[in-house]
Amino acid sequence: MGHLISSIPSYANLDLDCCVREMVNSDGSCNLDLFRVWVTEDIINRIISIPPPHPDSGSDRIIWTKSASGVFSVRSAYWYLKENSWNSQEDYWKIVWKYPGPQRVRVFLWLAFKQKLLTNSERARRDSVIAAPVLYVVMNLRIWFMFSGIVLLRKMLQEYGLIWSCLFGLVAWRIWKNRNLFVFQRIFWTASEVVKVSSCWGRNYISHVRDHINNKQSSSLMINPDDTWVFLSIDGAVARDSGYAATGGVARNQDGNWIVGFNLFLGMCSPFEAEVWAILDGILILLNKGYKRITIFTNNLEVAQILNDMNLEDSGITVLRRTLRILHSKGEWRIKHIPRNQNLIEDRLAKLSLSWKSSLQVFDEAPKDILDLLHVDKMNGCFM
Repeated sequence: MGHLISSIPSYANLDLDCCVREMVNSDGSCNLDLFRVWVTEDIINRIISIPPPHPDSGSDRIIWTKSASGVFSVRSAYWYLKENSWNSQEDYWKIVWKYPGPQRVRVFLWLAFKQKLLTNSERARRDSVIAAPVLYVVMNLRIWFMFSGIVLLRKMLQEYGLIWSCLFGLVAWRIWKNRNLFVFQRIFWTASEVVKVSSCWGRNYISHVRDHINNKQSSSLMINPDDTWVFLSIDGAVARDSGYAATGGVARNQDGNWIVGFNLFLGMCSPFEAEVWAILDGILILLNKGYKRITIFTNNLEVAQILNDMNLEDSGITVLRRTLRILHSKGEWRIKHIPRNQNLIEDRLAKLSLSWKSSLQVFDEAPKDILDLLHVDKMNGCFM
């Protein structure tokens, strides 16, 4: 955005001679009323999320803007250089990476979409001497014919607890594997064996995923019996059309009872920054209320990993440095990652702030707009 003075119209007859303390409110936020006299609302929305100078923020520094945290990594540089050539924004790639099955099958489907599998035409181009026999093609037709009966297919899926998309990918992958087995090792599987093994893989995968989800949900919201701990759930929301961001957060005790809630409109910023802002506002509010032992829940895995692993000296963006300094110097903290569907209340608060476009709002009682979600949390026993 450059220097702020460059955004002030040259024809404006304004007194620009003022102290830094006049640009900052008593709570440490920018004095936006003063800025509105100087610049347009569009500029205001771009500076709301930029924190004013603060002792906990440390000195300004150069950051790597191609990563969310401001820290350089080879991965972020490579992604920046190659992202356009990967066509990662095209919708059909989502079919592959959202495939509900084993990772090796996703890779197989990805190679198939990229047309990188070794096909007969490619083998012919390479003058391969081993020809794929007609017998194997006939066997493949038999495999898919077994699924042609809707009643039989439905019965199989219900019996094994599978979904069709998972089974389809497994059977396609298994056909490919068995084709290679036959071509190179002369090992032949019947159609029924292929279907049986694919179904077994599918059942094991579904069972593993269910166990993983159940364990993750129970561990992520496991409440310490020590009632001195409070639980802060936060979320940052960014509107796709405007790019405006907002935060929302709720603090509760181990019984799920409301302690305090908040939300804040941030103007223009990244999802990562919005999530960190939510954590910073939440911990400052709770520290001011005298709470010193806080478990923080976030659905942003990158934020959770950085706050748990990053050294203070390595932090990039200002709001992240300030948050890390507080976490290192005050109170006891636990940072836990949770699925997106477990912080719907905080998401609702953040979206309310997007529509209100208000400064920091603190709620000592739950707003009516989220009472239904609070009731659902109670019914599900999230904090019991």
